[in-house]
Amino acid sequence: MSGRRARSRAWTGLFAGVAAWYLAHEATLYFTRVNCRHFWVAPLFDLAGLALALAGGFVSWRTLRGSSEEVTDFGAWIGTGAALLFSIVLLWQALATGFYSGCES
Repeated sequence: MSGRRARSRAWTGLFAGVAAWYLAHEATLYFTRVNCRHFWVAPLFDLAGLALALAGGFVSWRTLRGSSEEVTDFGAWIGTGAALLFSIVLLWQALATGFYSGCES
């Protein structure tokens, strides 16, 4: 794998995690009324975001195994760690919207 391609793949976890969290949060907010009728809608968006964040983290982690540059290793560790952090956030968000939908009043 070329150096430039490896460097860009190393940061995939960070950008995928941020994008997944943002899109899941916005979709959950947008479909709040639908979630009041079908309680599974909001957690579904959060779980889809979780899958996207984990996929980005997997790409970053795979870069760690094949890299020989310190710069790429740094980016891959940051990408993998950020993807795990955003995955935990999305998991907690999915659990929270599963238990409390905001439609209880």
